[in-house]
Amino acid sequence: QLGMLPTPLVCSIGVSIVAHAPDKRGRDLDNILKGLLDALVYARIMANDKQIDELRIVRGRCDPEQPRVEVVVVQLAKME
Repeated sequence: QLGMLPTPLVCSIGVSIVAHAPDKRGRDLDNILKGLLDALVYARIMANDKQIDELRIVRGRCDPEQPRVEVVVVQLAKME
């Protein structure tokens, strides 16, 4: 049983992403975006990815022991 689902943000949103790859192979950072943003909607962090008004993605350091994607979501302004 899942329990209560969170109420998604319904506002203008900024998203900052740092991608730490498991190795030094070249990767296109833009390939990360679609699936990651859809996952934020599915997880009910935000209602729709159309709410994103600021988006930043950077390549982090190579981390073979703990590859990851770090995501920060911030509320920019309430939608009217």
